Amino acid sequence: MIKLEIWRFILQDGCVRVLAITCFLLLLCFVSPLRAETDAPEFADLSGAIKHPLEAGTKTGSVLIFYWHDCPICNAYAPEINRLTDAYTNFAFYIVQVDPDLSASAAKDHAHQYNLHAPVLLDPRHRLVRLAKATVAPEAVVFGKDGSVAYRGRIDNLYADLNKRRAAATEHDLRAALDAIAAGRPAVSQPPPMGCLIATSVAAVQAPTFDKDIAPLLYKNCAVCHRAGEVAPFSLLSYGDAGKRARQIARVTREKIMPPWKAEAGFGEFANDRHLSPEQIALIQEWAEAAAPEGNSADLPPAPKFTDGWTLGQPDVVLEPDEDYELAAEGPDIYRCFVVPTKFTENHYVAAMEIRPGNRKVVHHVIVHFDTTGAARELDARDPGPGYTSFGGVGFRSSGMIGGWAPGNYPYFLPDGVGRLVPKGADLVVQVHYHRSGKAETDRTKVGIYFAKGPVDKRIRARMVLKLPLRIPPGDDDYVVHATLPVLEDVTAYRVTPHMHLLGKEMKVTATLPDGAVVPLVHVTDWDFNWQTGYEFKTPLHFPAGTRLDLVAHYDNSTHNPLNPHHPPQVVKWGEQTFDEMCLAFVSFTLDKEHMTRGEAVHEAADSSSP
Repeated sequence: MIKLEIWRFILQDGCVRVLAITCFLLLLCFVSPLRAETDAPEFADLSGAIKHPLEAGTKTGSVLIFYWHDCPICNAYAPEINRLTDAYTNFAFYIVQVDPDLSASAAKDHAHQYNLHAPVLLDPRHRLVRLAKATVAPEAVVFGKDGSVAYRGRIDNLYADLNKRRAAATEHDLRAALDAIAAGRPAVSQPPPMGCLIATSVAAVQAPTFDKDIAPLLYKNCAVCHRAGEVAPFSLLSYGDAGKRARQIARVTREKIMPPWKAEAGFGEFANDRHLSPEQIALIQEWAEAAAPEGNSADLPPAPKFTDGWTLGQPDVVLEPDEDYELAAEGPDIYRCFVVPTKFTENHYVAAMEIRPGNRKVVHHVIVHFDTTGAARELDARDPGPGYTSFGGVGFRSSGMIGGWAPGNYPYFLPDGVGRLVPKGADLVVQVHYHRSGKAETDRTKVGIYFAKGPVDKRIRARMVLKLPLRIPPGDDDYVVHATLPVLEDVTAYRVTPHMHLLGKEMKVTATLPDGAVVPLVHVTDWDFNWQTGYEFKTPLHFPAGTRLDLVAHYDNSTHNPLNPHHPPQVVKWGEQTFDEMCLAFVSFTLDKEHMTRGEAVHEAADSSSP
């Protein structure tokens, strides 16, 4: 079991209600996005390995050296490029061959002759040339972690002109720039490069088209929501849909507003990753700037197919409130809890749950708990109309959480032999976050339950890495919070879900193994309260006893934060309301020692997915 010592303190201190309500604010810990099979264009080095050269990942930045294989000035720099590659290992180096006629075999021969240490990329269509605005070979362009250009210029001053070479360089501009960038400072000097000009006629190749280049990106990353009947306000499945919105698509992808994915690339690997690489974002910009050409319909891939009705097939049980809920046209968001009896006469292990919002225009997200105490029924009886209102949590200590739904995320079955217990006689408490559409609306959200078909050997659990007490001082634009959770038994982790409110800026979660190795879990660099995502590990992670989970979060409680609910800023503490704050990350996991099929169940106070 992952065990949180502060949890005992909280229970003893009488704070259980606040924490029990807030700890279940996790909404995507047990849902997964639909996997699309359409792949977007990618770059490959000479070994065939796929690269995203502008995506630094865990590096400080990416360094692209634009290179013409038969340019004598480029070749004269090969030794220095190798020295830079070897010395600045905190940067990802790439050599970009710009000759459109250079074959892969010829590039391999050249790389071997000059013993090039950095991966070599071919750029026959000059996508990287245009993206970096490179004009000369050799020219160095450094991209920061956010994809912006941090340096563009020469490597050093070895060449004063085409036929004027110094005995040795006296100004090492690229080295100075890398030192500055690594230290968090701007590269002050960016002298223009000297070398072989990259022909503009070559760079002006055919612009990307919707059919060949853009549709695959939209089908993979956007169509889940941007299609008829889904939560997005318009479809993007056809050229007619996307072409007229090309400039808007370019803007929201450039600013990383869409698709809604906040985890930093390269920090953890996720099965539900839907982010666009910098090269893909640049491709969309290029398409929009070229007036969004449609292209050749023969290049258009098949549109993705989506299942009508229940995505996972007909559920074993469908549960819903007895009547519709009426939502007025205007007003604040509402968190409404609907109590739905399961009428289960025996315990059931759930392998999957699918939520079907009745009105996707107003349903922002859904969280489903279960209650075995009758507390939810009492709250419902005291509140007129269907259900009762409760922000954040469900208003009482939940008996457990089954799962949730949010736009862009789809249900999935737990691995064979893994399930979530729903006790007999339990009530479902379906908390729906509603936002207004500008006109009166009604909704009746349904929940489909899929029982585990085979023996269940392990139960899914969830724990929190959290910071209590929490006190964010007014005026601080970068208040840093640390939290730790010890792992006391061997576990296997499946996903992590960060959570903050409106002051949140950034959160990083790591695992330090007993041998000192640090495993990156997730790093959200641009927190957005509207897009709370559960990050499903591409491969489940094993954490032996003695592992430590660490959280570092940043908050902005200054006037510079446009989302700050307090004007002027004031002290903000832990609480349920939007204008309060939280600092936690949920981790879902199974206990390695539990084998219920062998009679080795683990029974304790924290036996369910409830903390």
